[in-house]
Amino acid sequence: MYTYKPYILFMKTHVLTTTISHDMALWLDQTSLRYKRTKRDILETALRRFREENTKNSLRDSFIRAAGDRDILDMTEAGADDFWTQLNKFEKR
Repeated sequence: MYTYKPYILFMKTHVLTTTISHDMALWLDQTSLRYKRTKRDILETALRRFREENTKNSLRDSFIRAAGDRDILDMTEAGADDFWTQLNKFEKR
């Protein structure tokens, strides 16, 4: 096992100590050298992407649930009718 401790002093950070497999540590070392990026940058990029994917999945699931909800559909249709009424009033001005 490999313990990685990113200590960054120049920016507001939180120190995270974690244990990862030897394979992942080796990959992180090699990738860091190959792309000339810090290990911290690689890990933060991966975490950001994971967070974004998680948010998208959560929103998708919410929309799927809402699509099957009759009350949401009724509110949407009523809102659309109101929108068209307001738009027609605006165009007549």
